Amino acid sequence: FLPSFLPSPLSHLQQATAIMASEADKIRVSVMDPLPGHLFVEFSKDGGDGSSTKEKADAGLDVGRKKGHDSSRIYLTRVEPPASSKLTVGDRLIALNGKSVESFNGDLNAIRQEFKSNNVVQLVVDPTMLK
Repeated sequence: FLPSFLPSPLSHLQQATAIMASEADKIRVSVMDPLPGHLFVEFSKDGGDGSSTKEKADAGLDVGRKKGHDSSRIYLTRVEPPASSKLTVGDRLIALNGKSVESFNGDLNAIRQEFKSNNVVQLVVDPTMLK
């Protein structure tokens, strides 16, 4: 029990957390800049120049939602070559090819189409603890 005139330790923690979050937002320039604990991964689907469109090349990735979790969260459900070995099934997708996951409005097919659109795939993920 603390006297009412003393500030709660929790309020100091909440203030510190809010300050850290606002500082991280100032530093973060792009959705592709990973926050602490997130991972930036870039790989080429079939080699080559990296800027051409390779519609038929498979990225080795698929996405889905987990039952019992927030429906706005998108997770990797398939990770096969040529996808990077840094990725695992269950990683939460944060950003894809310069776009935040929220910009896809939960449309899994739009995300799958984005996997197919360019030869180079860039992702920011929140890795699972299963590694």
